[in-house]
Amino acid sequence: MRKSAIIGQTGKLVLSNDAGQYKMSLARTVRYQYLKVKFGWIAWVCGPFHSRTYGACCFGTSKNQAKVALRLCLGNDYRYIGRMMFSDVDESDNVGLSAAELWHRANNIEREALKNMDARPKTYRDAVGSAGM
Repeated sequence: MRKSAIIGQTGKLVLSNDAGQYKMSLARTVRYQYLKVKFGWIAWVCGPFHSRTYGACCFGTSKNQAKVALRLCLGNDYRYIGRMMFSDVDESDNVGLSAAELWHRANNIEREALKNMDARPKTYRDAVGSAGM
């Protein structure tokens, strides 16, 4: 670490901009995906779902340029300086699903019960449960 980059020191802890940025970047990771459009690629943020950065997107003529544009956009518009990780899963598709449904979806298992889960009316047993009956 250069001496000019050091802001101060508290005990043994050295304060600097680099250390602060590094510490902040470890705490969070944004996941992104690519979308092919007519003249290039769009990189967009697909997670975390409840983040203010969800859905932010940028255009580039190649995947690499789209990613760089997205990184600049997140830094300038959202003040996000952190890690970015490519992901093929959009968390908004999984909102409200149980762990069993997510497991079946991840393993591409189609079950009749999952397909017709909301297609039938609720019965008394569904509403109350089977404990003690």
